[in-house]
Amino acid sequence: MLHPAFEEIACNICGQQKTKIIYPSTLPQDLSLAVTERFAPADHAKGNDQIVQCLNCGLAYANPRMKADYIWQGYSDAVDTKYVTQAEERMRTFKRTIRIIEQYQPQKGKLLDIGCAAGFFLKVAKDAGWNVQGVEPNKGLATFGAARYDVPILSKNFLSSELEASAYDVVTFWDVLEHVPDPSAYIRESHRILKPGGFLFLNFPDFGSRLAQWSGQKWWFLSPVHIYYFNRQTISALLQKEKFAVQKINMHWQTLSLGYLFGKFADYNRFISKTGVALSKMLGMYRLPVRYYASQAMAIAQKPHTSYDKTH
Repeated sequence: MLHPAFEEIACNICGQQKTKIIYPSTLPQDLSLAVTERFAPADHAKGNDQIVQCLNCGLAYANPRMKADYIWQGYSDAVDTKYVTQAEERMRTFKRTIRIIEQYQPQKGKLLDIGCAAGFFLKVAKDAGWNVQGVEPNKGLATFGAARYDVPILSKNFLSSELEASAYDVVTFWDVLEHVPDPSAYIRESHRILKPGGFLFLNFPDFGSRLAQWSGQKWWFLSPVHIYYFNRQTISALLQKEKFAVQKINMHWQTLSLGYLFGKFADYNRFISKTGVALSKMLGMYRLPVRYYASQAMAIAQKPHTSYDKTH
């Protein structure tokens, strides 16, 4: 019998309910694991809920999954001890990202970062001359980022933020869309608040990548914080359903420190992880920035300039 904190859901893209099971659950389907342990941004518990795939459109997602109220409680109240330790390295990633954004939107206007965490991308964009704003449900990270980097962050759910229509030149989602209970609603709201011709940038763990396929259920992005598992086809279908024109989908590279990456490897080989952490510290290389590809992709989409663009 399904615990009352969980629910069965239909496909978020096509609305169908016929699925096949890809991976069984390795997490309790009850509240024996605290929601704050499930949903801490970088400090969450290990494991995954049952992953299914829609037989109609191919979207993979957690089903059953926790009800939205529990998810938002977990994100809002979670205390994360690891995310902010990689501030400098994460900003290296975002400095490359802002250069990509400016290739598509060279005129620096209003930029909204959804799920902005501690505001690292907002700081980088602000320093580059953008008028920035962020939305972040985690109260601790939002407070930290607003105070540390002097950037405006709304600590609430994006869908209830009541932002102005057609007001933003750029909307971004960095490691966010796979976390939210209703990605379609997030993309639809992004379309509403973007100016005609504005751009949406998002990255996501690519469930169709070779690394994901080779790793199987040991794939590092199978996680209690991830509800949806997009590939390039399903992210394109979602964006097109919500009236965006997909411009490009590329491999997405990130930067973290060498020691931090060795620490994350503990789930796969504790000996290599401990040895790597120890050696990187001994050699003074723990904070060495490492640019890496871990099977993520970046999608770039545009809101049409006019109603003519939507049909041609």
